[in-house]
Amino acid sequence: MIVKSVVLENVVKRYPGFELNINRLELVRGLNLIIGPNGSGKSTLLKLIAGFIKPNKGAIRIITSKGEIPTGQAYKIISYVAEDVSFPNMKVHEILSAFATDEEHLKDVIELLELGSFLNRRYLELSAGYRKRVQIAIALLKKAQVLLLDEPFSNLDIIMIAPLRNIIKKLSKERLVVVTSHIDLGVIPDNLVILNQGVVVYSGEPSAIIHPRYTLTARIGNDIRKVTLEELNDLIKDKNITIERIEARDLFVVLRNLLRSKKV
Repeated sequence: MIVKSVVLENVVKRYPGFELNINRLELVRGLNLIIGPNGSGKSTLLKLIAGFIKPNKGAIRIITSKGEIPTGQAYKIISYVAEDVSFPNMKVHEILSAFATDEEHLKDVIELLELGSFLNRRYLELSAGYRKRVQIAIALLKKAQVLLLDEPFSNLDIIMIAPLRNIIKKLSKERLVVVTSHIDLGVIPDNLVILNQGVVVYSGEPSAIIHPRYTLTARIGNDIRKVTLEELNDLIKDKNITIERIEARDLFVVLRNLLRSKKV
């Protein structure tokens, strides 16, 4: 069975002073990145999908290759890794063995997360990056088709971010992965969601947000006008064109600044 998507429809979750209100949101198989300022509802969204909290209204649907999974059974295929997780100071192999039900699968997870050299180390002796790997390994031992990672890069040294980022990229090739993050993942997600004040302000392919767009002010004959790069490609053979100014703006930066200023 393959999970194709997670769909939220008319979902509302209320807390004193805050409301998450999602008309419709579809998370797809692959890597889904959720960004937004603190307090925008990112963690609340993941906890709703994981089933840790219930919405005040609305529906959360898990669509698979064999049809829709009943809400009460979704926990069997969903794993949630919180930002801060504590475990007893046991050896890594003891912790993983406690969660494993299949020895072959355990070996595969250890290899995937490159934990083989750390199995005899105690959990609290590990760096923050390797502790995070242990947490993800436990989630994978459940054979989850939906992996929810809440701020997986928080409190990590810069040197530990790239290896973990590569692991998450690998994981997303075989399942639906949802990541909340305040930093640049270094990879383009399959689906980008921007939350602000409990509302989805963007959801879809990230190309329109992440890729820079360019506006050129060009002299075309006796006229000066703004053209896109695509329009310029059609006109470039015209010998009367001289580019006078190029204005470049990264829309991702614009949106991030708008979110911080609460104007969106």
